[in-house]
Amino acid sequence: MSAEELTNQVLFMRNVPPAERDVWMTFEVLEDGQLERPLLPRQKVLEEALQWCKMADPSSAHLVVKKVPKTDLLTSYHSDIMKVGLLRCREEPPKLLQGNKFQERTFQIRENKLLLLKDKKSIKPEKEWSLKNMKIYIGIRRKLKAPSRWGFTVMSDKHQL
Repeated sequence: MSAEELTNQVLFMRNVPPAERDVWMTFEVLEDGQLERPLLPRQKVLEEALQWCKMADPSSAHLVVKKVPKTDLLTSYHSDIMKVGLLRCREEPPKLLQGNKFQERTFQIRENKLLLLKDKKSIKPEKEWSLKNMKIYIGIRRKLKAPSRWGFTVMSDKHQL
């Protein structure tokens, strides 16, 4: 079952009539609500839920269907756009970025890759990750003691940034 099918089924079961201006989506929620990400409409829900078995606490994960304001929707994405900037980050488990504190590092998004650069003028990245293999969650786990409550978590099978 796809995320779109699940969303429609839940709305039908709850007797919520579809309105043209309402957008409902299924979200994957982890760490008892600390992290969440919208599932793509064609994404298979069971495949995502089976990934929870790899987590330290699978019972902290669940799905939720909620209304999303249309202004929050990403309507288009151009892969040729390049973004560069400073982010405070911490790697789990700490390997490349040493220590348990958040550090300011320069990142770049280019050609569907997230690149970690030495500084803003660097051409060659220290590390790169394919965005196609990553999951991006809104929020940061509380136990990491982030410098701000506003943030996002980037996860791959091997890394959490």
